[in-house]
Amino acid sequence: MKRIDILVSSSEDVQNERSVAERLIRWVAAELDVPISVSYSNWLRGSQQKDKTTARPASDNGEHGLLLCPYFWEHQDSKAEPEYCEHILNPGQYDLVINILWSRLGIRSAPMFVMPDGGQPRSATDYEVAWVLDQSKLTPGFPGLLVYRNRATPAAPLEPREKRENLCRQWDAVQQFFTAWEKNGGTEFRDCCHDYRDLEEFENLFREHFRDFLARQLDREIGLRKALRKVRYLESNPFRGLNFFDFEHGALYHGRTKAVA
Repeated sequence: MKRIDILVSSSEDVQNERSVAERLIRWVAAELDVPISVSYSNWLRGSQQKDKTTARPASDNGEHGLLLCPYFWEHQDSKAEPEYCEHILNPGQYDLVINILWSRLGIRSAPMFVMPDGGQPRSATDYEVAWVLDQSKLTPGFPGLLVYRNRATPAAPLEPREKRENLCRQWDAVQQFFTAWEKNGGTEFRDCCHDYRDLEEFENLFREHFRDFLARQLDREIGLRKALRKVRYLESNPFRGLNFFDFEHGALYHGRTKAVA
């Protein structure tokens, strides 16, 4: 069975969007009849979910044999921020990375995590985006990236002063993040960004984008399985000796993308 690994990364200021994203991921998986196993960085949130797998059992899903595995990474404000960062996987290992942003970025990264160029990321969000775009240059289309940005202006607390100043710093950091990536990431980054101003607009965008993503995964997997059956029927021996592998042999000679990444 092939896993479709998805990273959904968000901060505390977009809890409503995160809940909508999870509901839609489950809904699309059920609609397309793909089993799903959900996991969380916040174990308290995971313990509140009674059924973590939906759709019919994987053993009955013979047509495509896919398992959808979304991982919800929740950046939390904490004095022990680096401890949280130690659990971040390399985003290049996922099939799709989703960032939901509004008034703050992901937390600070631990020193062990570096950017593709060897530098230190300014935030966990920088780390995630950098590795996705870097990997997609080597393997076009993998991983996918979706960045959702809430364009509404947040209400700033006037008191206490520390909280107000912290919100302003976080807000400025978000603006600088997009300015830098729109310049350095070029069209590859800009094409992944989607603005919204309310929860309804976010829901409509996310439903459309995620359904298209999962449908493409299904089409690709079903196509590969059909091609594999055809190749095996026409040519039972997968070893071609001194002959090279061509496009029609892709069903036999494939599967190392994640290992290489």
